[in-house]
Amino acid sequence: MKSRTLKIAAVCIAVFAVILASNRLGVVEGQQKKTPGEGFAAVPGVKGGQDVFGPYDPVQKWPKPLSESLPNHEGWTWSQSTDVFAENPDRVFVTQKGELPVLPTQLRTTWLPEIGPSLKFPVGGGVPIRETASATPSGGKASADGRNGRPGIDWRWEHVIVVFDRNGNMIEDWSQWDSIWGRPHDVEISPYDPEKNIWIVDADNHFVSKFSHDGKKRLLTLGTPGVPGTDDTHFSRPTFMAFMDANT
Repeated sequence: MKSRTLKIAAVCIAVFAVILASNRLGVVEGQQKKTPGEGFAAVPGVKGGQDVFGPYDPVQKWPKPLSESLPNHEGWTWSQSTDVFAENPDRVFVTQKGELPVLPTQLRTTWLPEIGPSLKFPVGGGVPIRETASATPSGGKASADGRNGRPGIDWRWEHVIVVFDRNGNMIEDWSQWDSIWGRPHDVEISPYDPEKNIWIVDADNHFVSKFSHDGKKRLLTLGTPGVPGTDDTHFSRPTFMAFMDANT
């Protein structure tokens, strides 16, 4: 009887060991998969979630540094990106809030008692040393009291719309339109348009503009730039747009 009990116990232990090994192997295999959302997303199958990059791998040096893309741009870098639209792998539109100066990689901690107790800069703990969204004022408009920073020193309202290829090379420069933007928020191409005109929505200047496919001509503007409203000729902070075909 005792021998039989020991045999049953041994079999149970062996089965448990097999199950445990199988589960561990499944976890390892899941971590190695490259399917978005599998293995490391906060919520499996969800794009984004609570992870820093979501279920995506950042592409190093995409886009290439601003100093490699444009002459006389040493010491400057890209600002906050507000939209990315890929017409195809070799024509990727990026809208951004101008340019920001490159910051040093090593900064000594400075305490700021004149502002308040227990305050220091950089904050540390992996927190970025600059909040790019507010580092450049919308429309590149500096305030008289200087609270928006110093144009040309703290920020530059240049190259708001740029286009890259798959290797991060800047292949188009739409800077001829820099002065019209407040904060471009969405780039689209109608799937029903054989000419593939480019539509850009500006949230802070309250308008939508249609451009030729090469960006050289501004074909149409909807809304009244700089004037918010809710009637037939105004928008109030538009952010996205969609298209319907003529038969809808």
